[in-house]
Amino acid sequence: LLGQKVADSWVVASDYEATREIIDSGRGLVNFEAKRRKLDGTELTLLLNSRTIEFEGEQAHGVWMTDISDRVEMLDALRLSETLSRTILESSPQGISVLSRDLGERIFVNQRMAEMFGDVSADDFLSRPIADSWVDPIDREIVLELGKKDQLINHEVRRRRVDGSEFWIVMNSINSRFEGESARIV
Repeated sequence: LLGQKVADSWVVASDYEATREIIDSGRGLVNFEAKRRKLDGTELTLLLNSRTIEFEGEQAHGVWMTDISDRVEMLDALRLSETLSRTILESSPQGISVLSRDLGERIFVNQRMAEMFGDVSADDFLSRPIADSWVDPIDREIVLELGKKDQLINHEVRRRRVDGSEFWIVMNSINSRFEGESARIV
C-alpha cells in the first residue's frame, strides 16, 4: 500500500472527499461506511473510524477500518428474501394476513384477503379495526391465545365482512418473522 494514492482506492470519489473534509475539520470519522478497492481491484465495504493522535511528536490522524463486506452482503440477501416473501404473500390465491405477534393487529393483508371480507383494496382493509371483522369477540380471544403457541390448524370461526354479512372461514396460522419483526401469518 505504501506509495499508492489513497484516493485511487475509493470506489465512490465523493466518499473520499467527505472523509477528507471530516478529518481536515478536526472531527473524527464515526462508523463511516465506504466502498474501497483492494490492490487486485476487488471491492470491499469498510466501516471507517478515526481520531487525531500524536505520532513521532507530530499531530496525525489514526484511521482504523473494519471489513463489513460479509455483513452488507448478508443484509442485501435478507432484503431480497423479504422482497420475495412479500411477493409470494401478495400474489397468493389464498387470503393471507400478517399479524403483529404481541397485539394481534394486522400489519399486512393481501388483495385476496381484502376481497374475502368485501373490501376494494388491501390498504383499505388494513386500515379497518380487526375487531370489527369478528362476529364473536370470544372467538377472537381464543384464536389469539391459540396463536401464541406455534401453530393454529384448521380452526373454524365466523367472521364479518365490511357490509356486515357473516361467513365461516377455516383459519391456519404459524408464528414467523415479517420484515424483521415477530409476526403470525394467518
